[in-house]
Amino acid sequence: KWGASQGIVERFGPQTVPVEGRGQERFDLRIHPIKPLDRSYWCFPDRPIIVDESKRPPGPGEEPKPHTVADADPSPQDIAAQISNLGSPPVSSIVTLPLRREGKSALFGLDLAPFLETIGGKNQPGTYLVGLRNLSANGNRSWMRVQVTDLCLTTVEEPAGVRFQVTSLRSGEPVAAASVRVEGTQKQSGRVDWTVLAQGSTDAQGAFVWAAPGYRQNTVCVVKRIVVAKDSDLLVLDAAQAPDKYADNQWSKDRRPWLQWAFQELAGRASEPETLTHIFTERPVYRPEEEVHIKGYLRRQEKGHLHAVKMDGWVVIEGPGELVWRYPATLTGQGSFYARFLEKDRPTGAYRASFEDQERRNRYGSVPFQIEAYRIPRFEVALHSPDQAALDKEFQVSLSATYYAGGRVSGQPVQWRVTQFPYTWTPAKLEGFHYSSDSRYSSGGTFQSTPRIERDDKTSESGGASIVLNPAIEPTAQPRTYIVEATVTGPDDQTVTATRSIVALPPFVLGLKAPRFLERATEITPEIVAVGMDGKLVADKPITVRLLRREWHSHLRASDFSDGVGRYITDVVDNKMSESTVRSGSEPLAIKLPIDKSGVYIIELEAHDRLDRAQVVRVDLYAGGPEAITWAKPVSRVFSVATDKPRYDPGNTASIVLKSPFQEAQALAVIEAPEGNQYRWLKVSGGAAVFQMPIQGHYVPRIPVHFILMRGRLAGTAPQPGNLADLGKPTTMAATAWLEVSPLARQVQVELNHPKSASPGQRIEVAITLKDPGGQPLPGEVTLWLVDQAVLALGKERRLDPVPDFLASVSSHLSVHDSRNLAFGALAFAENPGGDGGESEDLGLLDRATVRKNFKSVPYFNPAILVGPEGKAVVTVQLSDDLTNFKLRAKVASGEERFGFGTGHLEVR
Repeated sequence: KWGASQGIVERFGPQTVPVEGRGQERFDLRIHPIKPLDRSYWCFPDRPIIVDESKRPPGPGEEPKPHTVADADPSPQDIAAQISNLGSPPVSSIVTLPLRREGKSALFGLDLAPFLETIGGKNQPGTYLVGLRNLSANGNRSWMRVQVTDLCLTTVEEPAGVRFQVTSLRSGEPVAAASVRVEGTQKQSGRVDWTVLAQGSTDAQGAFVWAAPGYRQNTVCVVKRIVVAKDSDLLVLDAAQAPDKYADNQWSKDRRPWLQWAFQELAGRASEPETLTHIFTERPVYRPEEEVHIKGYLRRQEKGHLHAVKMDGWVVIEGPGELVWRYPATLTGQGSFYARFLEKDRPTGAYRASFEDQERRNRYGSVPFQIEAYRIPRFEVALHSPDQAALDKEFQVSLSATYYAGGRVSGQPVQWRVTQFPYTWTPAKLEGFHYSSDSRYSSGGTFQSTPRIERDDKTSESGGASIVLNPAIEPTAQPRTYIVEATVTGPDDQTVTATRSIVALPPFVLGLKAPRFLERATEITPEIVAVGMDGKLVADKPITVRLLRREWHSHLRASDFSDGVGRYITDVVDNKMSESTVRSGSEPLAIKLPIDKSGVYIIELEAHDRLDRAQVVRVDLYAGGPEAITWAKPVSRVFSVATDKPRYDPGNTASIVLKSPFQEAQALAVIEAPEGNQYRWLKVSGGAAVFQMPIQGHYVPRIPVHFILMRGRLAGTAPQPGNLADLGKPTTMAATAWLEVSPLARQVQVELNHPKSASPGQRIEVAITLKDPGGQPLPGEVTLWLVDQAVLALGKERRLDPVPDFLASVSSHLSVHDSRNLAFGALAFAENPGGDGGESEDLGLLDRATVRKNFKSVPYFNPAILVGPEGKAVVTVQLSDDLTNFKLRAKVASGEERFGFGTGHLEVR
């Protein structure tokens, strides 16, 4: 029996069809050529058509009529009647099978090439009905439909259109001047017609672009088939049997009719324009009698760009017990609003503020805050220690507790708690270097530390206490942060907690600067440094330098090949190319590492401190060249791509390396940009290709780039006996790279210049400077305020930077269907499961602090300071009479698309 009811065989390749049998040594084979578009034989069902040849065929006047009904497909019985009427076939032969009478059942390929050559000639296209009959059984003959073609259709489906891409099965190259038709039924006013729903011809790139019409009232269209033609070669594809769909690094079964979405509602298929909001208050916690300042910005995001919003609306404050306050607000020319919230007898509890349009239909953004009658402590606790400590020696953290009214808090219980967290330290002023302190480039493995320390103590007569920490006992030299908490319990059982963060750094770290991508190279010239914890270069440090070349060795695994699936085992091998020892200098040391061929290389540096703890940094890179490269074999139809940077700035050029599992292939690159897709072809040679694209500012926060990899027939790879895996069949694979883009085009750099300290009641000047990341001045609207440092400790201060709120989430809306893998002998792949990444620990311990005393929390708040084109403004601030520390905060909107923030610290003594 047939292993399929219909299928595609290659015009210029193997022309075998699947047959399954047991015990039959011969069978009767018949082949009829048919017209590819004859609807009397369309569409073929999922099972072969059975025709009883023991019955008399139709006589004159009894012939079945051609199928012309538009709103119904022919039934299997109708197709069987048409086959019975075909008459004598041009091929009728007894075929000997590779089966034995007493053997087991087997699945094999029947080679049709000799028979098809007698009908139309060698390597000629056509559509055929192929029937087989068991000689030892009844008169039933089983028929399948076979297409012989060199055409392949790929549909790249955008939210509102389709790019039909026609390529060759043999070479994978684009086919120009091919016609593409989408056929189906159209129902209007109760009448159903068979019609052409879309048609066009491919350009020099093998593409035909069609805009989807979407839903049309009183018209129902149903896609039935897609026809591709080039001269006498026709490919007819059943829309009800869509090939697998690719989207965002995943292939999946698609049970919906192919392209039927193009005649349905198109809304929701793409990212719709949306209103983005950043709304904030000047601090997180208030007393019932204190005013709340509420400020916000609204923007309309569309196709990657922001536009100011002009509307009237309401600032809505929701409080406990379903209490609601509304204040009218009109957006300024900068798209901002401001409201002051101060009402009598406000209850304590949680509040939330948001912006509402005038019709009260939509709300935009929200910000929570608390109103609490918090208790004021009678004393304060301060911790004293260095900001940085060396990992190879101990250090001390001391405590002092004093009453606000004067005097020392002596003889009271103290509870110490010390917790360690990993810390990524990058020395300043050395751009482009990767350091051994960064876990991404070191080989230190997971973070290791001694257990958390908890210790009880008492304050001395002078109100002090201390604890000694020794980083030298830690198992590794990884940088770490010590979070030290000290809680003092007063005579009235009131507790006051102080926290301090101390960064412990290794005595030195190794730095390595190397290009991540070299298009052509015979040597690699990295730069090497050793940097002390003070940020200065350490000279005369012995460093071992190793150069490794990474290779992937793949081989077929011995397994059951009866399913036609080839499964691979891939070994990763790092071959040492060279090893030497150098000494660091007072300047970056450049060394030359010769290479003899292209590939992936790893540069590794290693050095040891006086406790023999290793510092290691590794950086990999790709060096191109004329030699072929092998990569790890993919275990699914998704291959791997690699970018030369983890993140790009606007104006950069991204280089993406395609790790092709095929030595020679064609790849279609699709840049899914906010303003519309961009398409480019590139050739894969020697197992690799490099795709380069400029990065635009409106690509933030990320942009997907898709690659559709097409390989034609690979000669000399026919399946061996006992192995059905056709490793050289035409194959399509795909991959998606997500490029992270820095929001520099959305940022404003804010500088606040003011005195470091001032006296109570003094008037000070605060100079505001606005500029873009390139240093050019910018105008804007600034919100500036001062808030007491202790008040911020009552709750977690919300993120100051407005930019993340104006970065809309980016999703891929592109899908791909491809007919290349429908050819018989398709090589299937096992699915590759993904993994979850770990989550970093929260350093929220730093938020534990205690309010010191009563004071005017916010002595200054100005919601709208206008800065001119020169980017500078100066304001005068009247301070309160209290002795305290103030935090300066500023937020700015410049134009429609740029935002920023600034901070400062002012001591009033």
